[in-house]
Amino acid sequence: MKQLLVPLLFWALLFSAMAVTPSYGGPSASGIARDTTENDTPDFSLLVGADMTAAVPLAFGGRILAVVPCTCSAGLALKVGPPRPAYVLYQPGVSILFSFYNLLPPDYALGTYKPGGVCLTGTPPVCLTVPTLGTVTLVGTSLTPLSPSI
Repeated sequence: MKQLLVPLLFWALLFSAMAVTPSYGGPSASGIARDTTENDTPDFSLLVGADMTAAVPLAFGGRILAVVPCTCSAGLALKVGPPRPAYVLYQPGVSILFSFYNLLPPDYALGTYKPGGVCLTGTPPVCLTVPTLGTVTLVGTSLTPLSPSI
């Protein structure tokens, strides 16, 4: 059994490390020609730019502390507590909801978000902006028991 378990564990760790490690690629890999200056140093600003922010998603996770409905715009503003607190915007049709499909305060949530998005709450024409860090891309929730006996 050990003869099978050790190589299996090694390959599982190797593939999971490869999945999380961002690939930067070189000028030849991305097709970008090398920009040289007088001292013949390459310009790496083309490689590490706006594209790298998409490779590293911003994550949040913890207990849902509050839910604010965005009445003037579609969505919900979620206040998520520790260990990775955030104030993010959930938009139906844009955000993908997994697991137990429940975004209520006693549940836990874990997900990623991208910067941007506006939550407007109030009664039209008077709408207030609720500040958020960004719009949820993926989120999964936990199952909260209905009674303590479960």
